[in-house]
Amino acid sequence: MSGWLKLPLKRQNFLSYVACEVAAYTNLYHARWDDRIPPDPEWFEFDIEMSYGIFGSGRNAHMLTYQSVKPIGCLSFDGMRAALMGTGQLD
Repeated sequence: MSGWLKLPLKRQNFLSYVACEVAAYTNLYHARWDDRIPPDPEWFEFDIEMSYGIFGSGRNAHMLTYQSVKPIGCLSFDGMRAALMGTGQLD
């Protein structure tokens, strides 16, 4: 994924975000607890293990695999605010 960062990295309150471009033909993963395809974009993960760790650990989990056919412009978030804690311990 070298060369996918398009703008300088921004930092604010331990949150990093950067405009990026996902290359064509990149596999993207989305785990769900049900068998429905999301009607709107929700989230995608670049590695299948992280996707499974987020929502795929249930007994009836489903893994959806997508592949881009052209470059996709996106905004990538990272840092403490990207953690999966609903009560804000890491904010």
